[in-house]
Amino acid sequence: MTAIKDIILKLGLNEKDGLFLMDNDLWKKETSFPNRVKRLIERKINPAAFFCFDNKPLILFFENPTVGKQELHEAIWNFNESPIAIIIENDNVEIFNGFNFLKEEKMR
Repeated sequence: MTAIKDIILKLGLNEKDGLFLMDNDLWKKETSFPNRVKRLIERKINPAAFFCFDNKPLILFFENPTVGKQELHEAIWNFNESPIAIIIENDNVEIFNGFNFLKEEKMR
């Protein structure tokens, strides 16, 4: 999770301003998401971290996801809550529009 922490630091995000790391359950107590959003974050989307703004998960962070990018991008799109997804695989960082999913274009 070092790569994610580096990116988060460069973006100037922190836990006081709405950053939540998934390695603890603090996010469940400090957010007032609907049950659907909590369930999908924890069971389907499963980011390493996310940044909230106005009680919405604005940015999702993933590091070396266990599912393929196509499946992950589709799950984020179906989630329909986060406009930005940052996926880190090895040393490669990709930023996706979470509201845009084109089935014709296969993710690498």
